[in-house]
Amino acid sequence: MAGYRRLGSTLRADYARREIKLRGGLRKLIADAAVSVSGRADAKMWWTFEQYYTKTYLGAGIKLIGWPGCFVWQNLSGITGYERIAFLYQRWKKGKMGFAPVTAAERAAALADPTQAAPAARCIHTPPKLGRSDLKAHKRRPKTNPEGRPHRYTRNGPKSQKYVSQAAEARASAPMEDPMEEDTIESWADNDPVWGYQSRRARRLAKGIVRGELEEDPIENDE
Repeated sequence: MAGYRRLGSTLRADYARREIKLRGGLRKLIADAAVSVSGRADAKMWWTFEQYYTKTYLGAGIKLIGWPGCFVWQNLSGITGYERIAFLYQRWKKGKMGFAPVTAAERAAALADPTQAAPAARCIHTPPKLGRSDLKAHKRRPKTNPEGRPHRYTRNGPKSQKYVSQAAEARASAPMEDPMEEDTIESWADNDPVWGYQSRRARRLAKGIVRGELEEDPIENDE
């Protein structure tokens, strides 16, 4: 059955496993605490650092405290195993983990440095939004090519990297040298072995295109 279901509501009489049931109970405790501590009915826990920072920490004015350092702070769906879920559940029930109001000093510090609002040393961040990974690649065509015959041209997807590295950003932001800053033509010396005046004159003499000059003096030849 597709669609939205109320927190704690299941398709069957009970959860399939104790782990899932305990995780659902922990979610409900977290949701109820977010509303009661913040005093806002729309307050909730967000499980990526960027959304937690803007909507929970700054928006609702509450912060999560007591998250164990042995776990990466992330959505509870990413934490598997009954023992792990039971550890977090008991920690919340005993008051070792919960929500607390954000003070004015903490809010100012978080606005200056968002990492000050991190609920744990290790957090899950919002992944970058990438384009489709099958661009410029052959797609399955069950009607026009049901046998899967080879294509006429090879198209095996994009060639560029999915992410822009820091080295590429540094190269792109580096100042460019002006190619016309120095007049390279004027800087060539006359005795340059390739582009010097004497070398150019010798090549022109060999082709007989130097006007007003003869390769040999006819008067000296008559003597």
